[in-house]
Amino acid sequence: GDDEEPVDGGEVVAMFEGIPQRGIALGQPDAPVTMVEYADLQCPFCKEFSTEVLPGLVDEHVRAGDLRIELNLLTFIGPDSDKLARSAYAASEENSMWQFVEAAFAEQGMENSGYVTDEFIDSLASSVGLDGPELRRIAATEPISQMVGDARRAASEAGISSTPSFQIGPTDG
Repeated sequence: GDDEEPVDGGEVVAMFEGIPQRGIALGQPDAPVTMVEYADLQCPFCKEFSTEVLPGLVDEHVRAGDLRIELNLLTFIGPDSDKLARSAYAASEENSMWQFVEAAFAEQGMENSGYVTDEFIDSLASSVGLDGPELRRIAATEPISQMVGDARRAASEAGISSTPSFQIGPTDG
């Protein structure tokens, strides 16, 4: 609501400082365990995981090198989910997807309220040091559409029908 502090980009960026990111993956590529998360950026339960549980996981396990996390963004809830997922995948091209996603959860609005405007995307982007208009340009490209499709297929193959959902297993080398 209106009583919430705006997202602190510095805090979000600091949470991931010094942790390798590549595309949708966070953490050391050779970490022994990989957790795959399926989330929708409009989903309140996903926000809860991301704000309550993820920081501890990152601090204790990802930073230590024993866990890596991959994030598949789904668009179950509606058009705002799609815009957010595309923007986050565009941020992954700059290895800043995780910061963008945390910022998006911090500023989450009501589901399907149309809160994901160009201005909203630009504000999230700039809070984590990205260029909003450029991010939105990339978000509209075919490689990003493929990432959205890949996440949908991965969820379907894994039998995922709700968010957040998780798969945990050994990292495939």
